[in-house]
Formats: sequence, structure tokens, C-alpha cells
Amino acid sequence: MAATLCAFLFGLAPVASQAITEITALGLTPQTGITRERYNHFAKIVTERFEGGASVKLLIDGQVGTEETMAAALRRGRAQFGMMTIPGASAAVPELSVLMAPYLFDSYAEEDFILDQFLTPLMDELLASRGLVFIGFADSGWFNLFSRTPIHAPPEAAKRRLRAAGGEASRLFLQAAGADVVEMAFADLIPALQTGMVDGTVTTSVMFEAANLIRDVHFATLTRHAVNPGVMMANKAWFDTLSPNNQTLIRTAMAPMQDIRDGVRNEAEQAIASLVPAGLIIHEPTPEERAAWAAAGRATHKDLIARLGGESQKIYDAIVAGKKAYAERR
Repeated sequence: MAATLCAFLFGLAPVASQAITEITALGLTPQTGITRERYNHFAKIVTERFEGGASVKLLIDGQVGTEETMAAALRRGRAQFGMMTIPGASAAVPELSVLMAPYLFDSYAEEDFILDQFLTPLMDELLASRGLVFIGFADSGWFNLFSRTPIHAPPEAAKRRLRAAGGEASRLFLQAAGADVVEMAFADLIPALQTGMVDGTVTTSVMFEAANLIRDVHFATLTRHAVNPGVMMANKAWFDTLSPNNQTLIRTAMAPMQDIRDGVRNEAEQAIASLVPAGLIIHEPTPEERAAWAAAGRATHKDLIARLGGESQKIYDAIVAGKKAYAERR
């Protein structure tokens, strides 16, 4: 009342307090490591520098549910920012599953070149059409095959019950190798391994370590058959209301993205190495074995694209063009 009277006496309009922007960031991260560190960094930087003030709530421990649920929440504006693996992001943009096609990329260096130079423009357009803003690509490291008994080459996978991870691409890959494919949530994997319902799974080394699967699985075949770039994105309706400075802040608060990719990949290598003393037996495929895995994997690409539809062929063609440009560049 006193402030209103003072404003009236001096001819000033009363100033209403401006509510700060509430930002909810979603994800599913290990308890330690560079991904969690970057989320905390994001919250700190945005809170300190957001014009008009902001508070950041990190829901990165599965509070919202699965990544598919997170993707839906992000599209509907119930959250503003998120970083999800390709299987999670593909709940909003199914064509992204093309990025997990087996033996699509030959190295991390090639993958980074193609993601940054050939796919980023496509992602801007594709995600915008689904109500999202593309921020950048992360990474989860290579997918490998982990099993209760050795599986060195496709013939040894025949009739084995193996869990697919990563959606349609993973399922087609294991089927091409002759496996009896089982699809189940990661939470159901441990009891399935313990009871013998499944003989193994494909997953990343970081997830293998984080879930402590070494208790039930002691063989790793480094197929390095797929990548899981992961996508960082924001709700478009919300993002478009931000000032240019705040948009730049949201885009760069996690940067540089290459540090995240390299950090996660280093963690994956360390995870594998750290489990050897615990009994993990690692098999590096011979050139002949790798060729057999690659042949089985690449034979699925056409079928995968047909099943995904939409802009999947366009994404695939961009990757093929990127591979050619990378080879010429080298």
C-alpha cells in the first residue's frame, strides 16, 4: 500500500515483481560422469545468466519415467529442455532410429564429421516440424554384445535368446545374425539374465557397467556395431518466446558438445577395462568375424528405412554423402 501511495504521489506506476522463468530439464543419466556434470553445469550457467532470471529443475534420475515419456513431455511443453538417447528421441521423431543402423559409421571421427557437417541442418528442420528445437548431438559410445557364454561371430548367435536394445535397428541386426530376439525394458533385463530367459544383450559399455551386469554376464564381444548419438533439444513453443540472448544461452550452456562426446567415449573405454579384474572376458573380433557381423548388419539398412518411413531415406542419404566426403577429406 505504501509503495502504491508513493508511486501515486510521484507520478510513477507501481512496479510489479517479474516472475522468473522456470525451466525443467529432463534426462536419464548415470550417477557419476560427464553427462551428469554437464547437466549440473547447464543448471548453474542458466540460473546465473538468464535475462530476467531463471530457476532450473533437473529431473535426470528417471523421475518422469522412460525416455519415451520424457520426449512426450517435452513436445507437450511440460518440460523445456532435455537430452535423450536415440531410442528415446525417436518416440517423437521415429526417423532418428536410422542413426543406429548397424555398421553405418566406421569410426568416431567419421561419425562426428557427418553429424556436424551433414546432419545438423536436417535435424533443425525435422525437429521443428515436431514442435522441438534441435540443440546438438551427444553420444553414448559403441554398442557391443554382452553374453553369458561366448558369441564371437554370427553363427554362434543363431537361436540364442538375445535382448535387442535401440529399437528397430537393434532387432533387425540380431535377427540377421540368426538370434532369437527378445525385446524388453532394461529394468527387466537383470532378472531375465538370472533366470536364463535371455542369454545376453546389446548395450553400451557405460550402461553395462552402470547396471552392474557383470554379476550375470561375463563375456563381451566388441562388435562396435552401432552408435547412439543422443539428441539435445528444447520445446519449440517455449524456445521461440525467449530473447535472442536467452536462446543463445540455452544453446550453448552445455557446450562444447565435442567434450561431452569425447568424455562419454572415454568413460566407455574405462568401463570395459575396469571390469576385467571382476571377471569380464573381452573378445576383439578377428577381421573375418568383423566382416561377418558387418555383412549381417548392413543387409538390414534397406528394410530399416522402409519400416521407419518419413524422412528416414533423406537422413540415410545425407549420411552416405557424408561418408563419401569424409573419405575424400582424408
